[in-house]
Amino acid sequence: MSFDDRPPAAGPAPSRRRMLASLGTLAGGLLLPWRTRAADACSADAGSGACVLIPAETPGPFPLAEALQDPGIVRSDITDGQEGVPLELVLRLVDVDADCAPIQGAAIYVWHCDREGVYSGYAAAPPMAAPAAGGRDGRPPGPPPGGRGGGPGGPPGMGGGGPGPGGRGAPPPGGSEGGPPAMSQARGTAGETFLRGVQATDCDGEVRFRTIFPGWYAGRISHIHFQVFLDRLGRVSATSQIALPQAVTQAVYDSPLYRARGQNTSVADFAQDNVFHDGVEHQLAAVGGDVDSGYVARLVVGVAR
Repeated sequence: MSFDDRPPAAGPAPSRRRMLASLGTLAGGLLLPWRTRAADACSADAGSGACVLIPAETPGPFPLAEALQDPGIVRSDITDGQEGVPLELVLRLVDVDADCAPIQGAAIYVWHCDREGVYSGYAAAPPMAAPAAGGRDGRPPGPPPGGRGGGPGGPPGMGGGGPGPGGRGAPPPGGSEGGPPAMSQARGTAGETFLRGVQATDCDGEVRFRTIFPGWYAGRISHIHFQVFLDRLGRVSATSQIALPQAVTQAVYDSPLYRARGQNTSVADFAQDNVFHDGVEHQLAAVGGDVDSGYVARLVVGVAR
């Protein structure tokens, strides 16, 4: 769990349907080649037989659902000119109910903060307190104040997207009823979509994103958010977060582009993190590379179809 991160709504959202439809309109250049590739162009491994369901997390604090209305969000390079240590993110989507066979044609939405800990798409707001860490039972915490997301003035299941609080350019609303408010950020980025993108999985179940190594913000260790859509109706099939090895993170934060902000002074390790404190074994990416040439992060994402 995390800072008042709101769980996805049960029903499909129009913005997601538009995004997924845009994947369909690009079929000639995006999906169709994957479907028509020769069998030997794909991995010979149909399934490893050893995978687990990715732990469920909530999508906040800055999911920006309305970004999915923009066909331009379907892209592999999500840097948008942001400076940082290069990072290639490779996610492999597999079916835990089918001997870990790769899943082709699903959409994966990825987003994370820049090297200064700022997310795109939100107006500035004064810093707020973060809720205390809590347990995780494999499901997101309860609905936001007023019930499930997706109603008027609220998000269509991902936070943001509707008019009113939580809509375009607005910082996230306050925390759960009776609790502290949600995190916010000091620098406004309304109208921007840097470090956000959607890709469709290929016949090996993989998506690849070119991005930068994320920074940090108070209360959280370095992480990357993602959501999985298994159909074209816009229903979220999985929402989770990716952890990054601490030794790699420390090396990056000592590098020139990150040195001004430096090491994370709010969270020393996974045990202190609001999301990963109860374990990262199924969310910790395997990362190779170095600060000078960049890194490649890989994670197998298990879902149930």
